[in-house]
Amino acid sequence: MTRDRAPSVPEPEPDAVRYAAAVAEIEQLLASIDRDEVDLDELSTKIERAVNLLAICRAKLKATEARVTEVLKNLARDEEAAAEADTNDAESAAASSAEATFPKRAKRRKKPDPSDDPGAASPDAPKSPPSNPPITDDELPF
Repeated sequence: MTRDRAPSVPEPEPDAVRYAAAVAEIEQLLASIDRDEVDLDELSTKIERAVNLLAICRAKLKATEARVTEVLKNLARDEEAAAEADTNDAESAAASSAEATFPKRAKRRKKPDPSDDPGAASPDAPKSPPSNPPITDDELPF
């Protein structure tokens, strides 16, 4: 059960290792250990390699999860902004439609106060019944 030693290959950087390739290599290492194909002298090296590959896989999973979470947050934020913009557009359109259907009325004019008129009769003068001027559309309460 002895095998020739493979030449020493430097450990690849985590970004250089593809996730699927790392998983396949881990499965291969575990299968060879299970079949007792690994020499005792190589066993620790193979286990170290498997542990390093597992660490790389975990880091890639965490990084991917963080990116997916961020993308989903951005998507939700964009959807909220779009919904708010749609609501604002709808409210603006409704207001424009209401203004077109029901134009704003002119402000009511304040009825003149006879005490403000300098030519008015003195307070001691006999009071005549108040005259009711005609009511215009601008003065209607509705």
